[in-house]
Amino acid sequence: MSDAVLEVRDLRIGFGARTAVDGVDFAVRPGEVLGIIGESGSGKSSVALAALRMLPATGRVTGGAVLLRGTDIAALSENELRELRGGEIGLVFQDPMSSLNPMLSIGRHLDEALRAHGKGSAAQRRTRAKELLELVGIPDPDRRLRERPHRMSGGQRQRVMIALALAAEPAVLFADEPTTALDATTAVGVLALLKRVARELDTAVVLITHDIGVVAATCERVVVMRTGQVVEHGAVEDVLLRPQHPYTRALLAAVPRLDTPLPKHSGVDGSAEPLLQVSGLTKTYRGRHGQRFTVLDDVSLSVRPGETLGIVGESGSGKSTLARAVAGAHAPTSGALRFRGEELTAKRSAQLRRAIQLVFQDPYASLHPRMRIGTALEEPLRAHGLRDRRARADRVAELLREVGLDPDVAHRRPAEFSGGQRQRIGIARALATEPDLLICDEPVSSLDVSVQARILDLLVALRERLGLTMLFISHDLAVVRQVSHRIAVLYSGSLMELGPAGPLTDRPLHPYTVTLLSAAPSPDPSADRRPEALLLRGAANGQPVRATGCPFADRCPIGPVVRDGRGICRDRRPELSEHEPGRFAACHFAGTLTRPTTEESA
Repeated sequence: MSDAVLEVRDLRIGFGARTAVDGVDFAVRPGEVLGIIGESGSGKSSVALAALRMLPATGRVTGGAVLLRGTDIAALSENELRELRGGEIGLVFQDPMSSLNPMLSIGRHLDEALRAHGKGSAAQRRTRAKELLELVGIPDPDRRLRERPHRMSGGQRQRVMIALALAAEPAVLFADEPTTALDATTAVGVLALLKRVARELDTAVVLITHDIGVVAATCERVVVMRTGQVVEHGAVEDVLLRPQHPYTRALLAAVPRLDTPLPKHSGVDGSAEPLLQVSGLTKTYRGRHGQRFTVLDDVSLSVRPGETLGIVGESGSGKSTLARAVAGAHAPTSGALRFRGEELTAKRSAQLRRAIQLVFQDPYASLHPRMRIGTALEEPLRAHGLRDRRARADRVAELLREVGLDPDVAHRRPAEFSGGQRQRIGIARALATEPDLLICDEPVSSLDVSVQARILDLLVALRERLGLTMLFISHDLAVVRQVSHRIAVLYSGSLMELGPAGPLTDRPLHPYTVTLLSAAPSPDPSADRRPEALLLRGAANGQPVRATGCPFADRCPIGPVVRDGRGICRDRRPELSEHEPGRFAACHFAGTLTRPTTEESA
């Protein structure tokens, strides 16, 4: 490609005796957004590190070349390499909190980046720092320059990372999984920013991700990688709508979608007494200076035997706080929890502890790295009184078979398993005590899409076979829709909408649910997208949630639709009321908004 600013030619990378990247070719032009997609271990991040000559000590380029404007990066001197990093090529990492120094202000971060590349006097650097924050969409730059990273939201921190990467006006910007740690509504804004950077600054953007929806929404061309090799390469519309390689087709088939028919779940007896009853649950924390923070605000819901209730919402919505309260990890400030009619208190009987179990989000952190799998599965059995060693061993073998693993793996340690296998082990451990209620807190968010699909299928199969009741917590509505009978939508600790999964995702009543659905990534590049409508204001931008009226009022996109009467939203808190049989929403104008509007809110 003669007009390419960056070319990767037959690149091969090895880590010891293992080949991580094998014969990768692609090129990217100025102003273009190129996607590199693949699952964990595909080699996509190694390509970015090779372009910056930042491979770890165990890795090395064994063949091929990376050319920047025709110059082989491998031939650069150390001084030229320093100019390259952050100068000609910028890099945005996945986790901004681990990339930003918590002790330095945002202004200090930007000043250091500008000074390193000789960008003027102190006054000129400060002016440029403010311009960069404005460029990436951070309001009130004078104040933000004085703040430290912990005072900003996840989306704002990622915008700061992009500003840092743009400080030296690079020709190429690598963004390595820039939205993985972000909520869908926040991710939409970051992706829109990357497209604007490419368009307005004529920067070549290479977007590395495992999320096909991110590529469909953002990129013009895509490279599909598997086990170090490119299996498909072309225009996004061609690759995603007419995939040629079986691996690409398998990836697309595994993506949970909102436009596919709902899977058929076993019925739930609507007349049965709830297994779990949550009534007026409120949880507040006291800050260092005496101020109170409400993370759950008067939440009421119930779950019937055999039912899966999905809980969705952005970070900070109270999803995990609700899970921990039900599991007994902390006591609510007020309200009541009942299980089989018995009140759940901080001090629970052994029978209640056995009956409610958790599946955690991170399969890497939830297993002891030095403990053999069999020992980890025996722990809850011993804790709940199973003393016979032979009986424990038999139960461990049964549990491993239950989650699709060979009992012979019981002697192995967690490091010998993939992420999906570790999550199966986590599920087996939760099932050890034969619980009635399984709380799944973001159980697939850290997994690749094909692994995610298999874990979701496993959970549904276990529910049907064992008669389990589940609380399934996630920020991904498409995932929740796939496994749930009903869905509860939380925002800033309050219950916004509750109803059957199909109607709630097909015809949402609450504007916040509409917003979440519209922000959900779709693998279809021809899908109607209006991302600017989803750059929600208010709490997600670090501003406090309203003390009166609807918690969502300051971010709600409903204003242009209703025009008049918005004062009620700011003055009076809406009650959670039934608008259709079995469908509840806390909104004065429920059902008015069916899709986000690009006009300004009133």
